[in-house]
Amino acid sequence: MSTYKLLTPGPLTTTTMTVKEQMLFDHCTWDDDYKAITQQIRAKLLELAHVDVNRYTTVLMQGSGTFGDEAVIFDWAGTTVDYGCFAPVQAFMETFKAAGVEPTMEETRKPMGMLKIDHIRTMLHMERIEAEWERVHGVKPTEDDVHKLYEPYEERLLSILHNFAEPKPEVLSTIAALREAGIKIGSTTGYNDKMMAIVAPAAKEQGYEPDFMITPDATEGKGRPYPYMVFRNMEALGISSVSEIAKVGDTVSDIKEGKNAGAFTIGVVGGSSEMALMQEEYEALSDEQKEKECARVEEIFREAGADAVIRSMGELPLLLKQIA
Repeated sequence: MSTYKLLTPGPLTTTTMTVKEQMLFDHCTWDDDYKAITQQIRAKLLELAHVDVNRYTTVLMQGSGTFGDEAVIFDWAGTTVDYGCFAPVQAFMETFKAAGVEPTMEETRKPMGMLKIDHIRTMLHMERIEAEWERVHGVKPTEDDVHKLYEPYEERLLSILHNFAEPKPEVLSTIAALREAGIKIGSTTGYNDKMMAIVAPAAKEQGYEPDFMITPDATEGKGRPYPYMVFRNMEALGISSVSEIAKVGDTVSDIKEGKNAGAFTIGVVGGSSEMALMQEEYEALSDEQKEKECARVEEIFREAGADAVIRSMGELPLLLKQIA
């Protein structure tokens, strides 16, 4: 195998004579030596990631080291604040239990990311919950029941939200890195205006404040998976093309929102609603258990259509450079 000094030397107009001399030999993708090097690199990356080579591959991407996106639009609970997204879950479970029907954690979390009244509606019409409701109340749940549940749910949630606005690990440093690179920070949420009037100031006190924030109240109640909140972010932030944004979230609804908008969509695994673990619970897991949980959530995001999945928020700046 030849001794290589350059694989991707850059444009001739910006390189030195030494570089130009090296470019007299074409280290291109048709060269067997070049292909052997890239195959070795790809295999080593899979080995470092500890993944099944029969299920995963790696793609080496060429870039300038700068970001291609003009804005990143983040979800709130479970993505940037509230590790594990426990505030709404607690309120949902307590509300249904008070109505005589006790949902499981899996049932409660499945619609996460939706507008909250849509979340209640979805839960009520899950097969097991609907049957249990009919057994307890003597009739199937109706739209009136949705609204009767929503009122006490909102009261419960509003009473606890101020305790669930702490930024997740690596969020503040990641936001700082993106802003330093000139990237604008947008946000969407499943919370309404009243809820965000509590969450946003509490998060700001702890160092997190996006450049723009919107709730489904501003899109006539059409929250996720509708793409309208993403488009309103683009309008407010002055982004001309959906190709210049990335959407980051921790639920299937987040992924669908991003994909429906046509944006490059990223699922974040650590501290996500889909993982459904408190930080202490996750940290108490063995390495093998952590890998199993992360792989499970990653698969959920990929099945939902995520373009990329990151294990922690700290991986985001590098990913954005790679896709530039």
